[in-house]
Amino acid sequence: MMKSIWEINESALSHLNDSYYKIKSDGSLETEEVFTPIPTDIIITCDQPLSIEESEFLNKVMSSVKKSPTQFTVVDTYNINDVNKGQTYLSFGLPIDNHTQYVIQDDNGSKRCWFDSIPAIMKDIQKKKQLWDCLKSMF
Repeated sequence: MMKSIWEINESALSHLNDSYYKIKSDGSLETEEVFTPIPTDIIITCDQPLSIEESEFLNKVMSSVKKSPTQFTVVDTYNINDVNKGQTYLSFGLPIDNHTQYVIQDDNGSKRCWFDSIPAIMKDIQKKKQLWDCLKSMF
């Protein structure tokens, strides 16, 4: 029996969208994507794809508050309105509109917090302390 060398972990699965195809009256296909909900309790969005160094930094930060990579999902974009009750939303480097950075907001059972970008935090000791204090309070 051959062992599969291709595996998709749970975190990667959460990024997949299901595609459905409708056949139009002219016979052509119309694609409709349906969002697959993220199964983890912690959703992290970043303003740009993370480098290996930035990803390692994020993993270390999350492990410092006893969160393993299986407990959070990093996504490129996420609609804040799709955060379910009980989920935690952490946003790095994205526009914050009417929110204050490094301040936990509780919205109907969901915790949300906005931060500077990960590269900015990595270079600034004060921002690292603010991040640590916020995450320690959150978890």
